[in-house]
Amino acid sequence: MQYVGEKDVDEVLLNVYFSEYEVNSFLFEDHGDTFAYEQDIYSEKKFSVKGTQYALTIEQTRSGLYTPNYELYNYNIVGLPFNVNKITVDDIEITDYALDELNCLRFKSNKNFTTIKIYN
Repeated sequence: MQYVGEKDVDEVLLNVYFSEYEVNSFLFEDHGDTFAYEQDIYSEKKFSVKGTQYALTIEQTRSGLYTPNYELYNYNIVGLPFNVNKITVDDIEITDYALDELNCLRFKSNKNFTTIKIYN
């Protein structure tokens, strides 16, 4: 995009890197072309990622009043030290996932998830 609003955002790509210790990342979103954030109309999302030899957990917490228009996160999980046998999003198993030629795990979920677990 050359400017805010040039294209509609259908989904957000999240690159997630495996780690055996907790890693936190933040995503701040607002209208992008107004001062609504001054009235607390924004969204702040915290992603916590922690892996073990047999699993990876991604947790999301959200705060703020802004709701972005997209509905999906598109994940690219890099560096898993195990074969993937099961993925759950808020305790619901998903089966639509793939490993690419670089052994990166690809799948999608709703933007409002709380916990994702990837199991060996």
